Amino acid sequence: MLRIGLYWEEAFPTVDATPPALNALRRALEGFDLRVLGFSDLERLPALDLLILPFGSAFPMLGWPQIVIYLQAGGNLLTLGGTPFAVPCTRQHIVWQAELRQPAYHQELGIRQYATVDGSHIPTLEASREEPILSGLREPIRVERAFEAILWPADGQAPAAHTRDRVVRPLLYGRDASGRLVAAPIVALDHVDGEFAGGRWVLANLEGRLPRDAVRRLAFYGALGASDLTVTPSFACYFAGEQPRLTVHATRLGPLYGRHAARVSVTDPNGVQRTCELPPVSTGTAPAYRSTQCDGALFGTPPLPPGLYTVEATLVDEEARDLAARLRIPPAASPGLRRHRNGFWVWDDRLATGASTVTVADALLHRDGLPHFVLGTSYPNPDPMADSLADPNPHVWDADLKAMKEAGVSLLRVGTWMDRRRAMPEPGLPDEGYLRAVDALILTACKHDLPVLFTLFTYPPEAWDGANRYLDPRTVAAQQDFVAALISRYRQVESVLWEVTDTPSLLAPARLPEVRPSGDPYEEHAWREWLSARPEEAVRADWRATPRAPLALPSPADFTEQCLQVAHPLKVVDYRLFAQEVYQRWQNEIRNFIRVRTPLPALAADGGGALPPAPATTVELAYAHAHCDDADLLWRALLARARRQPALIDGAAGRLSEGPDRRPRVGDAERRDALERVLTVALTAGCAGVIRPAWGVNVPCNGAVSLGLVRDDGTADPELEALSAFSRFVERNRQHLAGREPEPAVMVVPQSGLLSPGSLAIAATQACVQAFHQASPVGLRAVNEYTLADLGEARLILLPAARLLRQEAWEALLEHVATGATLLITGPIDEDEHWQRRERLAELGLAAHTHPVAREESVLLEGRPLTLRFGGDKPYRVDKAVLVGRPAEVTVVPHGHGRLLFAPLPFELADSLEPLVALYAAAVAYSGLPPPFTLAGEAPGVLVRALWCRQAVLYGLISQCAEDRQVEILHGAQAVRLTARVPARRAVLLLVDRDTGVELDRHPSD
Repeated sequence: MLRIGLYWEEAFPTVDATPPALNALRRALEGFDLRVLGFSDLERLPALDLLILPFGSAFPMLGWPQIVIYLQAGGNLLTLGGTPFAVPCTRQHIVWQAELRQPAYHQELGIRQYATVDGSHIPTLEASREEPILSGLREPIRVERAFEAILWPADGQAPAAHTRDRVVRPLLYGRDASGRLVAAPIVALDHVDGEFAGGRWVLANLEGRLPRDAVRRLAFYGALGASDLTVTPSFACYFAGEQPRLTVHATRLGPLYGRHAARVSVTDPNGVQRTCELPPVSTGTAPAYRSTQCDGALFGTPPLPPGLYTVEATLVDEEARDLAARLRIPPAASPGLRRHRNGFWVWDDRLATGASTVTVADALLHRDGLPHFVLGTSYPNPDPMADSLADPNPHVWDADLKAMKEAGVSLLRVGTWMDRRRAMPEPGLPDEGYLRAVDALILTACKHDLPVLFTLFTYPPEAWDGANRYLDPRTVAAQQDFVAALISRYRQVESVLWEVTDTPSLLAPARLPEVRPSGDPYEEHAWREWLSARPEEAVRADWRATPRAPLALPSPADFTEQCLQVAHPLKVVDYRLFAQEVYQRWQNEIRNFIRVRTPLPALAADGGGALPPAPATTVELAYAHAHCDDADLLWRALLARARRQPALIDGAAGRLSEGPDRRPRVGDAERRDALERVLTVALTAGCAGVIRPAWGVNVPCNGAVSLGLVRDDGTADPELEALSAFSRFVERNRQHLAGREPEPAVMVVPQSGLLSPGSLAIAATQACVQAFHQASPVGLRAVNEYTLADLGEARLILLPAARLLRQEAWEALLEHVATGATLLITGPIDEDEHWQRRERLAELGLAAHTHPVAREESVLLEGRPLTLRFGGDKPYRVDKAVLVGRPAEVTVVPHGHGRLLFAPLPFELADSLEPLVALYAAAVAYSGLPPPFTLAGEAPGVLVRALWCRQAVLYGLISQCAEDRQVEILHGAQAVRLTARVPARRAVLLLVDRDTGVELDRHPSD
């Protein structure tokens, strides 16, 4: 008989749960060997098959060490209500008292946080089909609140839900009004390995009512202990004439021993089922492990018809079934049954070659001839500490991709992530099982009409024991072997886009994301060759180096900022150019290797405009990493678009945030709203789409935890709701979003400043983007200093606090101004990328010299004085231009058919944006650009961004404030009034006819 220990103390606090009654619990547990344990009994727990804690979130604090020891020994646990181990309780004499709620206790057990789902959002409850222990209850379970566990181990090293140590088994699901799974109020965690191996924790994470029948069933289920069953095909995909082979592995760690009947059934694409009985599995002792195989007779004579096959293994515990019957648990609840489903594909050439194609053109992705705003996710697992494609399950993939398609996901980013060495252990010897897993995933994506963006290298590219990842010929040859092994299989699959890498990293992977030398012989040789293109005297002059100074790679000291330089920081300028050129050359080599072997697109990616480019940069895809606030996101999006290629926002929203007390700072609603804002910024900034880092896993991300769109228990995170609604809006308006027009105002990204150590160029461009959108409704885009041919017909050009600029770029800007444009320059501009003096202002008739700024400066703008303040260490880092014989004023200098506006102070680096906003407003007026729309009244804290298309205009209203705002827009020359209420920290989209201003659609709908 199963031994149950029920913790009970009279007047013990109950938190987040219905107060229990001891007599009711005794009746619910009739038939078990029940022991009621007091606080003193926790000091030496008797031998138990299950420990029950019935007081919701409350637990005895002084009993915590003994409870942990019990769980570490493989003990089974049932908690009734609340969030387990959240509220420690102490006893003062004979009175129990609840202490401060804190997550530290359950975090030691690998439960990082809990999210709350209101019961009004889950009108329907249903028992899990996979674990039907709660099916057919005589009385219903009532849920007023459900608590969703977010799993992550205390050491933060690997997501617990990803490993084989712990298997999450939902027992009860909650659906919202649309039928989507949004909560799992009762789950079981089976620990089949690791610190708590053998233990099954059944967590009723809810506030509401659990009937006695449910308590009895959960107690029985929990007392059975952890178990696991897997069925694995020898390959995830087979080809004509091949015979599948299946392996079944059973793990039994519970208290019941005996014989178990096992079988495997396979269902073919036409629904025909074949069954194979396996030899009985005997488990006379615990733990018990059993592996067995079935093959040939199950499948008949090959060849098998193409398509997806479902494989199901079942293990029936007869002793558990007999015991369940004595405890009045109905057979339909199947308490003695363990099942596992997997699948495999037989290659379907018609399906693979018939999928729709995504093309790259006009800085956008297109599908079916119309712009395709990507709402993508990484899959199956971008986590560098998990197996990813090396542990395939086509049955799960099929269910996940079906759910993705229904939710509005429109692209799958697949990558080898950290599995490249497993995919090809040795150069030229790819692992066939791994490649078959890729086959299966590609076919599953084709089945659900999801294009695939396949990322070949990231985190950084695999070296295969070479000395340098980009320059060692042996390494590059091995990388090409790896690429060839993949692309050769999918030459005719037009739904696949090949991407060389999604994370441009330079030469030293150990110090990502910094650009530092690795110092190997290949890099040293390439560095010397790169320098030899210039006379040695010119190089030394650029570095301010004496003839005795070596021309070797930069040292670590060269990258640091010092008041008195003892190194050669200007050497860093050349090294960063060299490193980026090496990286681009390697990327182009891999891309060209792909293009000569397949007609499918091969894309070279770029990490965004903030990286210094090579002089001749060729990329087809850019990424803006969205681990930032909204204002920073718009800046990143514009910089990613700076080279006229599709830009994708990567890693948007979905991050856990905790305070010093380890409690969550950001909840589900806040993360949902953050994703809504990210999507709105991305679309109205002209980006090609957004890619969330993960579908259904939690992944480490820049020192934080990024959550998937689906939780560990398979239920939908509220972010998925935001993505689905946004997807529906974009899909029904694709024809209106065609023919996008470039913005008439341009910010030049001063890459020469970014090359230099200690540069403030990033801060300057960030302030430029933020202030310009406050100053004017005129659309703004970005262009890199190295790619000024992309200026197009820009009427207004902003050069924000550049200080350094290549001479070629300066001449290109003057040439463009002469055609009739207006160029605004702030701060000194008389040095090139190596800080060599160039008399640019003197050539324009403005004699000037450079001097550090004071803490408070004044400048005249159209006769009106403006005050700029420079706090902190800025007087030691920021310079101004002092005009000889002129007051400090914004000066207009005619040039050809255009004009230059020169502000001697670097407005973008001042402490306040107000003077910069006034300056930009004046620059817009000088340029003669008419406002495309105006705001009727003020809308503080709301960013309004407009995307102008051939037939329509899309307005994005993004709230950055804590209150709701009523926004009124006067559209076009007719000043058609558009109104929208923007909820606090939410976003609204308004789509209107370009000519008439008639509203065509809005999101979210009123």
